[in-house]
Amino acid sequence: MSKTVAVKISDALIKRYAKDPSVGTLRDTRHPELRFRFKSGERGSWFLVLHQQGKSSWKKLGNYPAVKAGSVLKFFPDVLAEHTLTSRAKMVLPEWELVADLLAWYENRVLSNRFLSLKRKRSIKSVIKVHLQPRLGEVMIEDLDHALLDERLVWPLQEKYELSTVRLILSVLKKACKQARMLSLIAFNPIAEIKFSDFTDAQIQPKDCALKANAVTLLSEQLRRADEMERTFVLMILLHGSRIGETRLAQWKHIDFVKKVWFIPAENTKTKTAHTLPLSDVALNVLTEFKNNDAQGFIFKLSAQAGISETTANDIIQHVSERKWCAHDLRKFARTTWMDLDIDYLVGEMLLNHVLNKMDKTYIHTHADNLMRRALVKYHHWLTEQGLIPQHEPVVGWV
Repeated sequence: MSKTVAVKISDALIKRYAKDPSVGTLRDTRHPELRFRFKSGERGSWFLVLHQQGKSSWKKLGNYPAVKAGSVLKFFPDVLAEHTLTSRAKMVLPEWELVADLLAWYENRVLSNRFLSLKRKRSIKSVIKVHLQPRLGEVMIEDLDHALLDERLVWPLQEKYELSTVRLILSVLKKACKQARMLSLIAFNPIAEIKFSDFTDAQIQPKDCALKANAVTLLSEQLRRADEMERTFVLMILLHGSRIGETRLAQWKHIDFVKKVWFIPAENTKTKTAHTLPLSDVALNVLTEFKNNDAQGFIFKLSAQAGISETTANDIIQHVSERKWCAHDLRKFARTTWMDLDIDYLVGEMLLNHVLNKMDKTYIHTHADNLMRRALVKYHHWLTEQGLIPQHEPVVGWV
């Protein structure tokens, strides 16, 4: 029968007693509630042993050698206090010592999350690889604090990048720590109370739109130089303020020429909320001219079946704009112009498929479709007057 030995537990003593088959458990003389139980060789598990109402309960805290003796002794007082206060405590000993281990786990978790878009996955992976791992990978998780993050991450980054980018990088680290703590993979979240505003008083200003009202002439010239697919793709974004992803994934079956609407499925939207946009005669003419004899599958495609990729969509925008504006600038241009045309703020928010609060939804729900249609007709008439859209006679049956 294996015996229990009372010692001041250390990694060296674990290795020594691992060679003695008669020893099955080590009890720490400094913390009577701490036990180490051998499994095979030098492998084993850490346990918290509590004695309540004449009974002993063993709660596993971590595995060895993943959790070293030094980490156990450092965190055990907090672990003991947590479990003493509540029987449902989930506090465990951290199996990771370095930030690199935490980030590797979080990256794998993100990449296997089927509910995240490919774009979001790539963004997080890039942040971890380019910024967080090089600057913080070798840092002990328990050493993360305001001073260290300011010295190694935030302040060096703000010299090279916009504050919005620095905030995004910090948010990835905060999310990784938060999820690891929620899953009891780390003993505590060292940066739970840290906010980006702790590091700077500077306000993050919204990025200006590269397409101002006086950019109409430039935009008109660029559209004339574009080929048919490029021009139609840009016009659909410009006409509706739609997102580049929503537009590139549009299919002919989403276009209802009778009811004059463009249906955007939930899986194609950023908000994961289905969206229906009214189609004015101007928009219907643009689509009809591009449609020709092919009205199957994706509207924008390079082959008979597949639609254009995210990369191709961005390449189209960069080619047409000569790298002077991006797809989101078209969306901003539409939103700004709606305001200039005195289109109701809430109508604009609905057209952009922004999330509305309950009061806004109630206020605008009953007349939403008509209000959005009137807004787009007014806006498209303005675009036509500016020479951005060729003037056509309304197609018979659409009026």
